[in-house]
Amino acid sequence: SIDEAVKKSIQQNKDEFWFLNNGIIIGCEDFNIDGDKISLYKFSIINGCQTTTMIGKYFTGTEDFPLVCKIVKPSNSNNAQFIPRIAEASNSQKPINDRDLKSNYPEQKRLQTALNSEDPKLFIEIKRGEFLYGNAIARRLEGWQAKKTNEYLGQIILGSLLQRPGTARSSKKNVFSVNSDYKAIFHRTPDKELYVDLVKIHYYYMEYINSTNFTDEFRKQVAIYGKFTVPAVLLFYIKILRKVIDTNDYDSSNKRPFIESLKKDNIDGALFKTGENLPDDFEVTLQSLFSITIRIIARIYTSKEENKQKTVTNYLKNDSNYYDYIIPDIIDEYFAD
Repeated sequence: SIDEAVKKSIQQNKDEFWFLNNGIIIGCEDFNIDGDKISLYKFSIINGCQTTTMIGKYFTGTEDFPLVCKIVKPSNSNNAQFIPRIAEASNSQKPINDRDLKSNYPEQKRLQTALNSEDPKLFIEIKRGEFLYGNAIARRLEGWQAKKTNEYLGQIILGSLLQRPGTARSSKKNVFSVNSDYKAIFHRTPDKELYVDLVKIHYYYMEYINSTNFTDEFRKQVAIYGKFTVPAVLLFYIKILRKVIDTNDYDSSNKRPFIESLKKDNIDGALFKTGENLPDDFEVTLQSLFSITIRIIARIYTSKEENKQKTVTNYLKNDSNYYDYIIPDIIDEYFAD
């Protein structure tokens, strides 16, 4: 993603390169300034090789453009450690990831404000290390309300609402680093009722795993590694019940149209009944649904000869297995005419 951004600024926004790029650092034994020319002696680029390579590779124009450049030399020519120390320091700063870069984007602030305001509050961390509430408030929160990162919420939305549980589990960096995924997750209007219930499902599911004494080690593995797949199946059920997808449209000889409709952002509002309409034992019912879904996934995995070449963890971190095996089997078993 960094290379693509540098390439784009070189080719399309050269006037902005000064502002968008950190530039380069050149270490040398000595340099001499003569008007607008600088002569370097025994020099080496010690930070910015990526930038230099990208300019050499993609700059095809004839007009100059500005680039930040720091030239350093030791005050004492015998100081053999000066350049190595500069190189080490400038190349080992605390890494900034894609989530950090987007923490001040307006959609992130809108998301945080929407979920933190009014009851039920859902505290979302959009910057690493920020604290949104004191201990006194924290003690009054239910477990699902406690601080969640925007990255984790993004995984939940990607895995359940957008029906890509494999990617949500194995490639969480996609949430912020793949532009199309980021837009699909965060550019939608924050739907507090939906997000709260998605978080609740994942929270109750992790509670179920941690409190269940699995007697079958294989099902335990399915449960653990399926922490995004099981909730995705529940959202698949909901999409069917709300008639935003029609299982009659599924065609085993041409799955693509149905899969694309399955991945659409087509659910909004609360998933659970509210207030007095929600039975007191709903968590027991939900746990039963978790158990049934785990059993279904385990059966599907073992029933296919080709799956035996894959470990459970690898099987459940691939979206194609979800589309090619789990969804078709559930449709055939429970929703076929």
